[in-house]
Amino acid sequence: MKGVVGTGPYVYSEIKNGEYVRVVKKENYWGEKPYYDEIIVKYITEASARLLALQKREIDMIYGSTLISWDDYKQVTSKSNTKGIVSTVDTKTVSLVLNAANPMLSDKSVREAIAYGIDKQAICDGLFYSNQNPAPDLFPDDNFLSDVKLNVVRTYNKGKAEQLLESTGWKMNTNTGLREKDGKPLSFKLTYDSGEAMNKMSATYTIDFIQVARYNLFVLLQCEGYLCYLWYSIQKYVLTML
Repeated sequence: MKGVVGTGPYVYSEIKNGEYVRVVKKENYWGEKPYYDEIIVKYITEASARLLALQKREIDMIYGSTLISWDDYKQVTSKSNTKGIVSTVDTKTVSLVLNAANPMLSDKSVREAIAYGIDKQAICDGLFYSNQNPAPDLFPDDNFLSDVKLNVVRTYNKGKAEQLLESTGWKMNTNTGLREKDGKPLSFKLTYDSGEAMNKMSATYTIDFIQVARYNLFVLLQCEGYLCYLWYSIQKYVLTML
């Protein structure tokens, strides 16, 4: 990148590929004057290295839930010299996207069973420390861009999930401990963008809530993270964590 043109309060000054971008305040900006003379945005791909840089005061701020996990947030803000701020409104939706092109997901009842088999409230409480709320759809209630309400909201119901799988012919094989149909186990691959701090934990938690004893739907799930550009290229027959 040699330069950019924008309409905000800062203008492009310098870029060092793979390291940082520097922007400086726009002296003739039409709106409220920017507070800082310059801002340097550093590229730190590893979450642990990002956190260490903050603790060593090599950077001043980590912004956004894609860059820091709630565990790391709680750890670093427990120190007296670091302050954390959490938005009072919902700004991001974590989505499990089911790919209907996958033959195992082409049946609506199977997709419904997965929706009923995930306890969103338990995930919000256990993984996000109750800082996020269960999302019945992509947009929060106070979003002015969308006032459409769902006709059906599928909350956690293990019995309903099992009933749907049974009705579509996915029967339990007591020898393997998995549901099977026509000799094939009900199995999926769950992928995620490894560049976002919470994605691996979200994917792992989701798998746990489907497969562990008290939530067991007897479905085989695999979990794998990819760099963003690779992740987008493989979205043909997989479940995806956004």
